[in-house]
Amino acid sequence: RIVGVDANPKLIAQAQTWIGNNPRVELRVGDVGSVPYGDHTFTKIICSEVLEHLPNPVGALRELRRVLMPSGTLAVTVPNHRYPLFFDPLNWVREHLGLGHFSKDSEWLGGLWANHLRLYTPKLLADHLNAGGFQIDDMRALTRACVPFHSLILYAGRQAYTRLPAPESVRATMEKFSWREHQRQSLSVPHAILRSGFKVFQAVDRRNERTLPLDGPSVHLAARVHPA
Repeated sequence: RIVGVDANPKLIAQAQTWIGNNPRVELRVGDVGSVPYGDHTFTKIICSEVLEHLPNPVGALRELRRVLMPSGTLAVTVPNHRYPLFFDPLNWVREHLGLGHFSKDSEWLGGLWANHLRLYTPKLLADHLNAGGFQIDDMRALTRACVPFHSLILYAGRQAYTRLPAPESVRATMEKFSWREHQRQSLSVPHAILRSGFKVFQAVDRRNERTLPLDGPSVHLAARVHPA
């Protein structure tokens, strides 16, 4: 059985259309600060790219500990404060010049900071996890190699997908749950362009399969923990 919880009803509705009528999957609108389940419900929990948005991440971690079984496992990912230059060059240069990052309220210029209250160092992540009642089993850095202006490309692609008119064949190519299937069917010019772009990203991303030093630059930090 798999349970998904998100505070945004629109995202839950969209996820439901992708999943369909699957009796093994339950999606619910909820707040990570008050998870709508009883104590010790889950054997495993994934909290991916959530803590950086929260005013009280330690409180959220304590709530996750409440619904996690004593023998359970929590997996967490957060954005790394020491991110690579190529991922977000605009903010990287500003921060290294002592000017601070662009406003987190600007999705276009905010880059890795967009909608985030904080980025994490390994120490800050460890401090929050320990304060939340967890013991760390493993922590590692994820994703160092990326194309230049990676964050801007992702933002532009998201805007094109959600706001600009596009043929259904192109939209299907961009859809994360169906583009591989559509890749085998479509021979359109827009699809060929998008497919070439995907191949460039995949070629760069293959360099991220190696183990990265925890104290080096990376886009994300990941941790596997259990209740202390």
